[in-house]
Amino acid sequence: MNMLAQESHPAEILQKAAGEYNIGRFGVVFDLLKTDVTQWSTDEKIQVYRLLALSYLACDRFDDCRIAIRSMLETEPYYTPALQDPLRFIQLVKEMQSGKATLVTASQQSESLEEAPVPVTLITQEMIRSVGARTLKDALITYVPGMTSVESPDEVNVAMHGVYSSAQQKILILLNGHRLNSRSYNAANPDFSISLDKVKQIEVLRGPSSSLYGNVALTAVVNIITWNGAGINGVDFSVGLGNYGQKQANLLLGKRFVNTDLLAWGNVYYSRGEKVFIPFTKSVGQFPHDGYTMLNAYRDRPAYDLGFTYNWNHFSLLFCQRYCKKNSLTALYGDTYNYPRYRKIDGEGIGNGYASTHAEGTYKRNFGKKTLDLSVYTDWTTHNLFSAAGDTILYAGLEMEGAFQEIRWREFTWGASVRFNAAYRALGGFGNWLAGVQVEQMKINNVVTMMGQQYDSVYWYFPPLRNVLETGSETGISAFVQVKHYFTSSLILNAGLRFDEKIRNTRKKITAFSPRVSLIYLPDNGWSVKACYSRSFVDAPYFYRNNNSTSFKGAAELKPELMDAVQVMGAYHPPGKTLYGNINLFYNHLTDFIYRMKEATGNALRYQNAGRLDIAGIEGVVGYVKSKYRADLNFTWQQVLSGENFDFRGTQVYNIPSFVSHLILSGNVWQYTKHSLRLNAGADYAGRQLAPIRNIQIGGMLTVDPDYMVNARVTVNTGIQYTYG
Repeated sequence: MNMLAQESHPAEILQKAAGEYNIGRFGVVFDLLKTDVTQWSTDEKIQVYRLLALSYLACDRFDDCRIAIRSMLETEPYYTPALQDPLRFIQLVKEMQSGKATLVTASQQSESLEEAPVPVTLITQEMIRSVGARTLKDALITYVPGMTSVESPDEVNVAMHGVYSSAQQKILILLNGHRLNSRSYNAANPDFSISLDKVKQIEVLRGPSSSLYGNVALTAVVNIITWNGAGINGVDFSVGLGNYGQKQANLLLGKRFVNTDLLAWGNVYYSRGEKVFIPFTKSVGQFPHDGYTMLNAYRDRPAYDLGFTYNWNHFSLLFCQRYCKKNSLTALYGDTYNYPRYRKIDGEGIGNGYASTHAEGTYKRNFGKKTLDLSVYTDWTTHNLFSAAGDTILYAGLEMEGAFQEIRWREFTWGASVRFNAAYRALGGFGNWLAGVQVEQMKINNVVTMMGQQYDSVYWYFPPLRNVLETGSETGISAFVQVKHYFTSSLILNAGLRFDEKIRNTRKKITAFSPRVSLIYLPDNGWSVKACYSRSFVDAPYFYRNNNSTSFKGAAELKPELMDAVQVMGAYHPPGKTLYGNINLFYNHLTDFIYRMKEATGNALRYQNAGRLDIAGIEGVVGYVKSKYRADLNFTWQQVLSGENFDFRGTQVYNIPSFVSHLILSGNVWQYTKHSLRLNAGADYAGRQLAPIRNIQIGGMLTVDPDYMVNARVTVNTGIQYTYG
């Protein structure tokens, strides 16, 4: 048998070994796979260790099984058991992975949570299901300290450490390392355009992260890691129905061959929304009336997320298409509007929607202790900002019925990057360095703007006249370097610097330096301490810099927003233990924040670099994990120290509670043969939040209440999951 293993092709050996395992001839499996796996590819090694572990498990050789699983996880830290694998094998893999979770986002290389240079939150698929999260926002605000919900009339949004804008433009969201944020608007909303069924885990870098990721990584980075084909190993299909016309369907297809891995997904969501009556006395606007608003409505066209990942030897390909449009809760000035009466444009009604296509090809090759990574990518996004001005508005002294406006534009981006990583020994220690270059170009075209009245009649149409949004292109080039040095196995320095240069459509050049330095101490008793300084930036959105409309006009010379952050974190997470926790002290200094001038009228600029914010806080996490049960508790307390032209007063940012906490409990309470019953429960607490009312007509009366407070609240949710087979 050994001679066969040496002379046959690895694919033939693996195929024969899998066949022998399926008929219970485990001794033959051992003989076939007793070969030098160092000469095999990475995918082949994983399959060898998996077959050995399964065979050892079938023979009750648990110590040998653990050794094989450990070797498999060293080769592929993100390995996911197939759905039909033996339950004991799945449990062993999860137990050994939970001992030391592995990340790829913080330093763009595989490392443990303890070695990550900044505080990181890891959200697994099990954690997502425990809270019944339906959107990325649900998962983030539940598990990520410092991240809170903020409301928008027509977009799904979150804040990080009190920083937010009208759309989600301050947090960089990635899919397997590929940017999902648009370039012209900077937004990537955590809504139904990002399905969670395909997600294996979510890695969240808490704090500025531009030293590796550049623009938009102002307050945090969210990297969504998908399953691989082996993790599905077949077809997974689900459908869901709910109140208010909710419908959802999800399809996952995955398969791994010897050198090939394929994952494909498709998710569709529709909701007609919850119809809520707003009486005359609470109506906002100059013409108070009884009306309705629709909560969480995604209609006309359902939201969807379609895509696939394909890996073959050293090559990989990512492709996905996303669409979402949340129907606006209110008209532009806060009053209710009669949604069905307004015209549809290309099948879409009132709301802020977008359709995006993303594609990236990567070549990654290891040369001993060196790694070369080449990527080319492209993104297409169509934005559609379709707003109702109101059923009745006063315009130029005259009443106008059913007024509306639309701005639609297309954005095209292409880019490429090269990264090189190598290990070294120096200064009495060892480590690795990473260097890379990235270049990309973004173009804006196909700008269409229209205005209308009487719900359906268009009376003003561009492009025959000057565009509301100027067309043009912008080019950026970046260079970055990072060094991770081990003075000893317990003392680590992680430092990086990125330089970005961008040529705007006005031919003006802007530059930004983004440094980061972290010192990490890891004694052998499960404790760790890290201190980090980092700086990040987000360039002013193209949409504001090149907008001629009175609603969104910003200065062409708007500067990038900058944030400096200092964080000190202590953590306790010994391998194999059930209890873990960490606490983090943070201080953020935000400058040149783009501020909306609320009192601006006529042709005056609506957006200027006028804001500054100094905020500090403490956040913590405590967890308890056993094979059948899990408990997670996190909290955040933050206070404003000082600021200027920012929505805050005293120590509170408007619409952001100073204290929030989340408790999540889950566990398998009963399991018998093929039957399993799992219970989930959670409690979310949000403290009082300051939400001033400024010169708004409510029920026909001018209302001013600078001290209006939203009361503290506790939200409880429960769930039950029954599984057969």
